[in-house]
Amino acid sequence: MRNRFRRLLCSVITSHVMAERVARHRATGDSIDEVEGRVLQVDPVGREMPVLVNDTTVNFYVPLDCRIELSGESVRMRHLHPQDRVRVTFSVEHGVTIAHAINVTCANSAWQPRKAVMAC
Repeated sequence: MRNRFRRLLCSVITSHVMAERVARHRATGDSIDEVEGRVLQVDPVGREMPVLVNDTTVNFYVPLDCRIELSGESVRMRHLHPQDRVRVTFSVEHGVTIAHAINVTCANSAWQPRKAVMAC
């Protein structure tokens, strides 16, 4: 029960924070965009993630408060793997591409848990 309440509270707070960001960006004239692509590399220490979008590499800075979802669950950046398909909501501020939300649309099949195979 506590975990459900905690998840609900986190999702409400996160949606409120994202709404504030969108409102702030609209007020300042900055635009928030969304792209889909494949993760090329994940750097949780440097908080950087290059993504291949339409044969072009886009380097995203992923701040600590960026919402990252995998199968509807909030996860940390270290759970992302190269070749994962992602949808990234971002903005460009002072020449830096900043991710605001990352949604893993289709995880790389190589990283899925494997089923046990019984030998005959």
